[in-house]
Amino acid sequence: MRRAMRAVFAAAVLAAGCGGDDEAAPLCKEPGDTCNDGLCWNGLASGVCDRDGECRTEASATGDCVVFLTKDTFDADFGGLQGADRTCQKRAEAAGLKGTFKAWLSDSANSASERLTHAGVPYIDTRGRIVANDWTDLTDGGLQRAMTIDETGYDWDGDAHHCGSWAWFAEVWTGTNTGGGADGPFCDDWTSTSKDSFVTTGYYCYASEAWTKPSSVEIRSSCNGQFSLYCIQQ
Repeated sequence: MRRAMRAVFAAAVLAAGCGGDDEAAPLCKEPGDTCNDGLCWNGLASGVCDRDGECRTEASATGDCVVFLTKDTFDADFGGLQGADRTCQKRAEAAGLKGTFKAWLSDSANSASERLTHAGVPYIDTRGRIVANDWTDLTDGGLQRAMTIDETGYDWDGDAHHCGSWAWFAEVWTGTNTGGGADGPFCDDWTSTSKDSFVTTGYYCYASEAWTKPSSVEIRSSCNGQFSLYCIQQ
């Protein structure tokens, strides 16, 4: 019964997109240049280039949903899912990102699929590049590109070179499988930092299913680690 109720609830969580009206966006203008690697300048403020080549100073104005890897790492004691969501929101606001952000995180009672809006528009990183075409694409087992860009636009692969031989150390708290379902254990529902408690983690260097949970091997990480979060605009 509980599983059936979850399925009904999840099917009801749908939305067209994260942003507002597209129509009044200025053309992408970098001083002496145009859209460059997803970043731009519209004459007043820096922003991200959308897929139409326009510079948006508020990422949420594109109509797409912004996703990012947190620049900072955290222990597993967020005080529960709401604490993790607050962490994402604070990081987004500090970076000037508009809208509501939640963590890609599940616990024993709530899956990411149940908690998060199922957008019918692309999920883009903070450089304006498509990570997934929509919710279905986000949860089909692989991404269009790895989620290596943080809230400030810094690339932890291309800029910091954390991937390559270090890829299996680039962990993210998830407790979530590729379909958005809960996949425990969950560090006592995100309240424990015990070295004797374990959790499912993802790996941000990968665009395969390993971004949220590797399917080829069963890996559990200790709850006394320090890892990032994935944050998803709603």
